[in-house]
Amino acid sequence: MYKKTHSIIVLTLASLVAQAQTYSGGAGTVANPYLIANKTDLKYLSEHANQWTYHYKQTANINFTTTDFATGGAFYNTGLGFRPIGKYDTLFRGTYNGNHFVINSLIINRPNADYVALFGNANYATLPIRL
Repeated sequence: MYKKTHSIIVLTLASLVAQAQTYSGGAGTVANPYLIANKTDLKYLSEHANQWTYHYKQTANINFTTTDFATGGAFYNTGLGFRPIGKYDTLFRGTYNGNHFVINSLIINRPNADYVALFGNANYATLPIRL
């Protein structure tokens, strides 16, 4: 019985550690911003409004493909494409340093929505990025 309980505890702790790693690094502070290195990092940011007051720094070019936005793709979202960071009722209030990197071929298809862009609604935010 001891071994079984011990194994469950180890698996639970490993699971918690895996969930805590949401970006490619950083702590979300001014001195140590969260690092956005790929599409997965950007997707996580767009889907977690509770993180829109932290600091971010892009560390590589991010290139989307048409497959990302096709049925079954990570950014399909029932044909709506990328979810904007910041929306009408939840502002992005953090900082995003594009660090001279680009985001290529991002698709947002939300003809019936307001606040549609990579950063849909940002207030008191610093956004030195280049699309």
